[in-house]
Amino acid sequence: MNRFSNAPPSGSNSAVLAVLIEAMRLEKEGRYEDSLARCQAFLKLSPRHPDAMHLLGVLAMHQGRLDEAADTLRKTVKLSPKLADAYINLAHVYSLQQRWRERADTLKAALTLLPGHPQILSDIGKCYEYLSRWSEAADFYQKALAAGADPVGTWVNLSAVLLRIGRYDETEAAIASALARDPGNAMAHVNRAVLRDLQGDLDAALPAIDAAIAAHPDHVDAHYHRALALLARGRFKEGWEEFDWRFKRPAGQTHHASYPLPYWQGESLAGRSLLIWTEQGPGDEILLGTMIPDVIGQADHVVIACTPRLIPLFARAFPTASVVSLGAADAAMAITPRPDVQASLSHLGRYLRPSFESFPTQAGYLKADSARAAALRERYLSRAAGKRLVGISWRSAAVLASGEKSTELRDWHKLLKQPNVQFVSLQYGDVKSEVARAAKDSGIDIIHDSSIDPLKDLDAFTAQVAAMDDVISVSNTTVHVAGGLGKPVSVLVPASYGRIWYWFLDRTDSPWYPSLRLFRQGRGQPWSEVVDAVVDQTARAT
Repeated sequence: MNRFSNAPPSGSNSAVLAVLIEAMRLEKEGRYEDSLARCQAFLKLSPRHPDAMHLLGVLAMHQGRLDEAADTLRKTVKLSPKLADAYINLAHVYSLQQRWRERADTLKAALTLLPGHPQILSDIGKCYEYLSRWSEAADFYQKALAAGADPVGTWVNLSAVLLRIGRYDETEAAIASALARDPGNAMAHVNRAVLRDLQGDLDAALPAIDAAIAAHPDHVDAHYHRALALLARGRFKEGWEEFDWRFKRPAGQTHHASYPLPYWQGESLAGRSLLIWTEQGPGDEILLGTMIPDVIGQADHVVIACTPRLIPLFARAFPTASVVSLGAADAAMAITPRPDVQASLSHLGRYLRPSFESFPTQAGYLKADSARAAALRERYLSRAAGKRLVGISWRSAAVLASGEKSTELRDWHKLLKQPNVQFVSLQYGDVKSEVARAAKDSGIDIIHDSSIDPLKDLDAFTAQVAAMDDVISVSNTTVHVAGGLGKPVSVLVPASYGRIWYWFLDRTDSPWYPSLRLFRQGRGQPWSEVVDAVVDQTARAT
């Protein structure tokens, strides 16, 4: 929501005031440089005038100087606490900066001046949705509906957050309310498809998405969710084709325009050079990277453009390939022989993974720094002679699904009490105090190696994982590193949003990583029971 008051500015004499009025007129016409010049001239005569400060902040926002805009608008509301439009524009700047907590707080301040404003209530709900504070988001969407907010969009938003917190009956009612007003609303149909999936009614999920696409054939999110549903069901041919729609999403990370090369269409690569660029996060890069050995065996040369953290891993795993930083288009195109065709990693899937039978059985393709791994293993065993080293990771940092994919250390109590095992934290992020608290409360000894930071040095983290005998983890990057190394891994797979398509629907193994075993959470099942299942299976195996 971006507003600028139509009310005339207050204070000052008429001649001076005319300068500010002219500046405001020019801003409304989009003549920002001219408006800025007049606004600055006015502020020299009246440096603490709130309307001029407000305009200065709005102009900085228009011109993309967001830090300056936020600073100026904060000064404005401090100078004039009852200027509602200034709060609203400050909140808009925070939205552009994706500072959702500050945006929510600022909108709440605006709400005290404009009580019951439906759009402000709805916007606060969206902030809490971005912050994964689902219950608070639902509360504000419900208040927005009561205040007269757009009934279709708000019911759709409400259904999405109710899905997140498992209030399925209310989700169904919210979707029905949206569709009653707009029977062809694509996102309402998509949310119904997700609901059916989470309820276990798999046969009804895809028809709901198809209904969305029938009403809106070019709806990006509907096609994207259809791709995920198809791939999760192992319908690879259709799924890979639909998967390309994700590049049209605002959140999609695409390098389609970076390289002036035709796309590989599955034809012979003999005598040709292929450029592959990676996509999404490191975990997905490693997972989809399991297809790279296939094309290295076909092409004369392969160039891999990946995120910088993965360069040492891919360089070691694929010594005959050229590995460059993702986005360094000039460097990739300057390699000899020059690439003939390109493909994104997932683009390879439609030609290399058309069925479950097309997945090769491989022990793992990543290779750790062996000397570093050996040194870490020796150091850890010096603290736990004769014990098995088991790495654990209990939390995901996924922006939209961290709550569903994450556990607490207390859920791991039965596992961590196992004898003859030395547990090592493979959890990224600052968990030192959490590990110390677990040791104090229950006597559990978990090695926390502060010299390893996977967020800064993925190569060092890979060596740490390689030092383990086994790994047990929620679905996060740790799983992909361990699976890529061929380490035995037990993966805790959530029942809801965090159940990513590549774990499929009911498998207990992974065609991507043969060393993985999947332990699936039932709907409503506490994580402690899933962790206990890992303990029970381990006991049976030994």
